[in-house]
Amino acid sequence: FFFLMIRRPPRSTQSRSSAASDVYKRQVFVHSRRDTVKTAKAIRDMAFAKDELTKLVKEDSSSKTILQAEAENAKNGDLKDLLPSGIAIHHAGLDKVDRTLVEDLFTDKHVQVLISTATLAWGVNLPAHTVVIKGTQIYSPENGKWIELSPQDILQMMGRAGRPLYDTRGCLLYTSPSPRDS
Repeated sequence: FFFLMIRRPPRSTQSRSSAASDVYKRQVFVHSRRDTVKTAKAIRDMAFAKDELTKLVKEDSSSKTILQAEAENAKNGDLKDLLPSGIAIHHAGLDKVDRTLVEDLFTDKHVQVLISTATLAWGVNLPAHTVVIKGTQIYSPENGKWIELSPQDILQMMGRAGRPLYDTRGCLLYTSPSPRDS
């Protein structure tokens, strides 16, 4: 594991609302659509097993009510299943309406954990306090082997953590599995 804490002074004294100052959004980048669902369900199941789901969404909170209502409107079955727990997925295979829903819920701090593919880092401004990059290798069908992500892709993902105007510091966790055979 690689851990990096980024500290920056806020550019504005109104960088975060006082009502949400104790809410830290987390974003996990994975490298396939299937891994978004697999990782999200693993996180939810671990939190459930440790009786820690209420750390993501308080039972008596307005977020709980909003997430349950929005889960009923989601088109994707996995998203319907995950949203009430405060966890969401985001990838190009989701319907545009579902992607927009997830982006809005994450921006409004109802969703606390967002698992997405790296494409989200390029096209959508969704800052988070904590960013996890789950490995830096992707399978290249053209090359028939695992290849490293480009430095630009990694920088884009890293750039979601601790964004000025949204947070005074950020946290980056990077995981790298043992080297794969080429």
